[in-house]
Amino acid sequence: MKTVLAWAKANPVTIGSIAVALFAVIALFIISAQGHGLTDRMNEQDRAVRTLGAFRKSPVRIPPELPDDPERGLSICVNQAAIDQLNEVFGRMEDEFAGIFNLAVQINQHGHLPMDDGLFPEPTDAYKPFDARGRYRRIFEEMLGDYSPNAIHPRLNAGVAPQLESLRDALARAESEYISNNFFPAETKLELSPQEQDELHEAMSRKLTELLQKSAESVHVYVNSLQINEPGFPFHVDAWSQRSEQPGMDELWDGQVGLWMQQDIVEAVARANRVDDPSSNVMTAPVKRLIRVEVLPGYIGIKPGGVAPRNAGTDDKKQDRLLYDFTASATGRQSNSMYDVRHMRVTLIADAQRLPIFFENIQSVNFMTVLEMQIQAVDEYAALREGYVYGSGDSVQVDLLIESIWLRDWTKGLMPRKVYELLGISADDPDDTNDPEQPAPETES
Repeated sequence: MKTVLAWAKANPVTIGSIAVALFAVIALFIISAQGHGLTDRMNEQDRAVRTLGAFRKSPVRIPPELPDDPERGLSICVNQAAIDQLNEVFGRMEDEFAGIFNLAVQINQHGHLPMDDGLFPEPTDAYKPFDARGRYRRIFEEMLGDYSPNAIHPRLNAGVAPQLESLRDALARAESEYISNNFFPAETKLELSPQEQDELHEAMSRKLTELLQKSAESVHVYVNSLQINEPGFPFHVDAWSQRSEQPGMDELWDGQVGLWMQQDIVEAVARANRVDDPSSNVMTAPVKRLIRVEVLPGYIGIKPGGVAPRNAGTDDKKQDRLLYDFTASATGRQSNSMYDVRHMRVTLIADAQRLPIFFENIQSVNFMTVLEMQIQAVDEYAALREGYVYGSGDSVQVDLLIESIWLRDWTKGLMPRKVYELLGISADDPDDTNDPEQPAPETES
């Protein structure tokens, strides 16, 4: 120890240097430890700032306020206020959708009454299916009858062209009147001069024109026949209505939907031709002659056995997203859990210049869509020889394929059980059952 102390006294500078070095090492250790803590705190704060920045700049898609406007893309701060605002937007959209859908159901259902009270979904007594046959057939004939504002179904105020025999009788009377007014009684057997023959021909032509024009002015549209049992009757009438045995409920339902579809065509023609206006007639109407309406069998998109189109990877009972098949039609629409799709063909003769008026009314009646159209010229002179007077415009024959939509929101309550199987509707689903608590639908009086 004395030696160490002696050495320290002899070397004070060395001792001071060692002390400074030790102090520096200790200070460096302390500062280093504090620096690591500061770095950790800074990194933690940076992560927090980045997290807040991510919330502040979260990309969201904002639905448009107007249906035709595009979505808006925004970077917002995800907080309760933003969530509440989005919920308000989506809630308003749901309310608007509910309102629009309810309106669509009202339009789709309006005027489409069951052909007989107590027939659907299951007959209230055993005679209903038999009675429906006659009522079904009478409705078609009634739709060709005179316009009435109180009629249950739309009416066409239709008529047939004058028969050839009646025209011959009228011309014979015109000839007899001409001879009796200009010559001696017939027993004198006077021969007519060329000039007199021309005068007679002119008188008979005037009479024929008068008869044809009077006939055209008395109706709003021509049809080939007014009687359901005669050839040329314009509507599609199902064969079960003429059988002696009881029709099946699936046949009755198919006939009912087909009747509604043809009723819509009648409504469109009636609107276009203004059948409620006595001053309107075939001469001035856009649609001159209704030749044929044919309801095509089957539901678009429903395969045999009731297999409806499904979305891959989704629950069969949750078919909210609609599928489209553009090989089936120009619209691509198929029957689904929301609506059923049916097609029909319509053949008519119309004024070529005023055909758009009829198309506008097709579109305005119950969501019908024209899918295909073929037009060919009409020989008006040949039509005139058959007794048809179409007016001064150029007439064309139009063949149409028309799509018809039926919302299940109201049709399901009328569907027979067998139709449920056909359409693949589950009777176990509460939404798909006929609810006995629901009020009975309106029917024909």
